[in-house]
Amino acid sequence: MTSSAKLGLKQSERLGAYFAAKGLQFDAAFTGTLQRQIQTLAGICKGGGYSLTGVQRPGLNEYDSEAVIGAIHPHKLHKPTSKEEYRNHFRLLRDGLAQWMAGVVTPKGMPNTLIGATALWIRWIWCAPARTTTC
Repeated sequence: MTSSAKLGLKQSERLGAYFAAKGLQFDAAFTGTLQRQIQTLAGICKGGGYSLTGVQRPGLNEYDSEAVIGAIHPHKLHKPTSKEEYRNHFRLLRDGLAQWMAGVVTPKGMPNTLIGATALWIRWIWCAPARTTTC
């Protein structure tokens, strides 16, 4: 396990302990299908003493940067090795994200718009702890 993964696990356990100390209870938990997301939920459950099984929803996955760039740039990019190549990579990523949010492109394997995926995620974050569907 990498040091950043260890830190993430520790942080998720602390978050779970914080939730429990605040008396928060959850009826359901949703994650994406990425291992990092599943491990974060496991850490929250461990730290807070929760016994939740997460419902995995691919639409909650973070964006795939290669797919975002690929939606606007037809050629595969090699790993950047210079400052200019890094600038170009992030310029393409920024432009791809902007076009995805505007509904101009849909990166392969991703939801129709970034806004829709983000809105769904925010709705579950705010509604699940409150146990309400009128969020």
